Amino acid sequence: MADCLICFNHGLSKKETIHYINHKGCHAPKRTIYDYLSKIETAAERKFALHGHYKHRTTELPHRQGSKGSQADYVTREMIFHFLWFDEPLEEAHHAYLFQHYPTLYEIKSCIQSFRQIYECGNMPFLYLFIENHLASDIVSFKSFAKGLLKDIEAVENSVASPLSNGFVEGVNNKLKMIKRIMYGRGSLELLRAKLMLKI
Repeated sequence: MADCLICFNHGLSKKETIHYINHKGCHAPKRTIYDYLSKIETAAERKFALHGHYKHRTTELPHRQGSKGSQADYVTREMIFHFLWFDEPLEEAHHAYLFQHYPTLYEIKSCIQSFRQIYECGNMPFLYLFIENHLASDIVSFKSFAKGLLKDIEAVENSVASPLSNGFVEGVNNKLKMIKRIMYGRGSLELLRAKLMLKI
């Protein structure tokens, strides 16, 4: 990931860095790359440059939700998503505005971080505490999520305790089903079998 350091030192944003290393042939999941970029920031004790759409006043993206032209400030849904999911920074003014008017966003962010911490630490008590806290939440979606975890608690416990995953099997299964749907009505069983064998 030397290319990431090059981008970091040249003042590129995280988004520009990902675009650059993808162009260079890296096809790791975006979440993995973002995690690695965050580690670079921690080690260097400074942040990547902000991407263009984080500018405070701009004529860019006039069609985006929340934008009203160069005379108005805005926060797009994309910016909020990146703040919640990828932990990308917001401007202080945006941060304060969201905290004041939409405090639920910070509960969502806390929920995401807490759930990730369970898997990063492999800590079972954290899981039980997470479920207990969110069962008592006033947010219906959180309560529903916690009930879902509790309903399938054995599988969830195994996923936390074990590094093994059936993700690969599920991925192959999903690919086969997609091919089956694409081939519906287009050929014989032999052709479908041949296409499946080719794609596996």
